[in-house]
Amino acid sequence: MQRLPFAACAVLAAGFAAAGAARADDPDPCAVKPYRPSVSTPVDLTGPGCLELEAGGLRATGPGRDSRDSLPYTLKLAFDEQWGVRLGGDAWVRQDAGGQVAKGGGDTSLVLKHRFGDSPWGLELGEKFPAAGSTLGSGRADTTVNAVFSHDLPADLHTDLNLAETRVGLAGGHAHGWQTAWAASLSWAPQQQRWSLGAEFSGAHQAAVPDTAQLLVAVSWSWTLLELDLGGARGLTGASAHDQVFAGMTVSLGRLF
Repeated sequence: MQRLPFAACAVLAAGFAAAGAARADDPDPCAVKPYRPSVSTPVDLTGPGCLELEAGGLRATGPGRDSRDSLPYTLKLAFDEQWGVRLGGDAWVRQDAGGQVAKGGGDTSLVLKHRFGDSPWGLELGEKFPAAGSTLGSGRADTTVNAVFSHDLPADLHTDLNLAETRVGLAGGHAHGWQTAWAASLSWAPQQQRWSLGAEFSGAHQAAVPDTAQLLVAVSWSWTLLELDLGGARGLTGASAHDQVFAGMTVSLGRLF
């Protein structure tokens, strides 16, 4: 795991080099389409055949003195204008729960995405694999169906709305097997500018389990083949992580086909 920072630096350096070689207004087919750092995902897919990497660092604290540090990643690939997949998870996790510290890799998720023609609607089908076990993850597989809606608004504003239903892999009798999650984001990206601002409300409801909710804010700097982001989130319920801070990037790794 000690080599991860060096690999991340190498990818970041490659992204800066690629960004320097292409202006932001160039119609590059592999221009990045960031999903991070928000919980919601947009209806857009990456350019067909273009491999894209999202990576970063996240620190979450609370409730109590609990904390969790992680290195989330996502690889995205679109087959055409309507179908794509992404593979993601946590490359590394350090969790402190009541003074009990655990370290290792996190769970892994695979998502199939479909956009309905040129409409603002999309649908995602995802499966979470319990690669982290029961200490750093739930220890069970989850299946999620997520409805996606994206729309450009006046004044350089954009919104992404998600509504997801997850079959949660929990032992019978401890909690209801279905979880409903929602996310609503609003971003502002002034024309002819490389920076943008975003805010998002998100949360989840599950029977017999306390609801979670949070408010996230972030700022991003974008080039054609690279985007950097920085921000934080605040929990709005007692069951939510109290504070989160994050930073990361989205970078194009080139065209595969």
